[in-house]
Amino acid sequence: AALLAVFAGAVMPTVVTAAEAMASGTFTEEQFERGQVLYERECASCHGANLEGGVAPILASVTFRKSYSMQGANVAELYNRIRNTMPPRQLEVLNDAEYIDVMAYVLGRNNVHTPMGMSKRKTNAVTQCR
Repeated sequence: AALLAVFAGAVMPTVVTAAEAMASGTFTEEQFERGQVLYERECASCHGANLEGGVAPILASVTFRKSYSMQGANVAELYNRIRNTMPPRQLEVLNDAEYIDVMAYVLGRNNVHTPMGMSKRKTNAVTQCR
């Protein structure tokens, strides 16, 4: 199953070495919008309404991007971490597609954007975001 949509259907590993840099084409607008709704319902109570953290770690800003950049994590690893650990003690609350949507929202809030007009394209490739 596709984890994320990729720009123009090509397998383009998008490696972001600087935490402030932007990648493109990693998710659709629809995934982002569905993820926002799911995040607000399932994640915001611990991670904050604006991903600012709270009882759980911060999920936005340079701090979050540097954390994953330094770990060398790619999108698949980030997905697996979210899928296998969130929400704590309620791992079956979301299905696989919903976890992908939440991840799209988190990525989008961290300046990883989908290109305009590409929202309908989907592939089974995963881009890297380091």
